[in-house]
Amino acid sequence: MAKHLKTCEVFAIDISENALKIAQKNAQKNKVKIKFLKGNFLEPLKQKVDIIVSNPPYVLKSEKIGTEVRYEPKIALYIKDKKFPEKLLSEVSKKLKDKGVAFLEIGKNQKQLFKKAAEKIIPKVKIEFLKDYSRINRIAKIKKGSF
Repeated sequence: MAKHLKTCEVFAIDISENALKIAQKNAQKNKVKIKFLKGNFLEPLKQKVDIIVSNPPYVLKSEKIGTEVRYEPKIALYIKDKKFPEKLLSEVSKKLKDKGVAFLEIGKNQKQLFKKAAEKIIPKVKIEFLKDYSRINRIAKIKKGSF
C-alpha cells in the first residue's frame, strides 16, 4: 500500500517484535516510508486515520484451520473469545475518522458477529462483506459516518 499511496502516511502495527523487524526490512527493500508501532491492535495509534486495513487474529481455538496457515505463529491466528469483534470494532470506531473506511479480515463464520457488533458500536455504520477466492466472506468493509 505504501508503494502505491505515496502521499499517505502509513502506519504498521504489530504485537510481535520479530514481525515488525521483518516488515521494516521489507519496507527498506521496497523503498517505502512506513512508521512502525509495537502494540496490540490499534492501541499504539495516537491519531484518527482515514483508512484501516487489518489482518488480526480471528480464529477461535476450537475451530479447525487449513494447512495454509500451519506455519503462522499462534499469536497471529487465535483469539480467546467471541467478544473479539466488539473489542476490535471499538478500537476501529475510536481511531477511524468520520467517513473513513476499514477493511478487516474475518473468520469463516464471523459475518454475523461482525455485522451485529459494527451496528452496535459504530455510529452511522455501513458494512459489507467481500468474499475470498473460495467464496467465503473474508473481509468486513466498514464505512463510518454519513455518506
